[in-house]
Amino acid sequence: MQRFPSLLLINQFPDFKADRLAGKRHWVVRLGRRRARYAFLTTTAAAYLVPVLFVAIGSLPNAVLAILVALPLSLLAGRDLWTHHSTPNRLRRALAATVAATLLYGSLTIAGLIFAW
Repeated sequence: MQRFPSLLLINQFPDFKADRLAGKRHWVVRLGRRRARYAFLTTTAAAYLVPVLFVAIGSLPNAVLAILVALPLSLLAGRDLWTHHSTPNRLRRALAATVAATLLYGSLTIAGLIFAW
């Protein structure tokens, strides 16, 4: 239940060429930018779907669903990444949205758990 992998992934896209030339082997270099988009979307989707599933089965309180407030930011980031994955200077908004979604998601998770307590 975290967005941190998505943040790590999207931050690797702008440095793809330099990292590949330097011999770095992170996921975006290994997969290539086009396929790495799917990794970003998968980790982002899992960050929202897993808590919803846990709420549905009663393992987490309903208040944790407050994380869904961060979803529009994640959707914006995913759309921008999907469109501009090979144009690093056009990823600024996607990067900012991912950072904002990650911070909001974490804060809302904590708030939801405290509220339910």
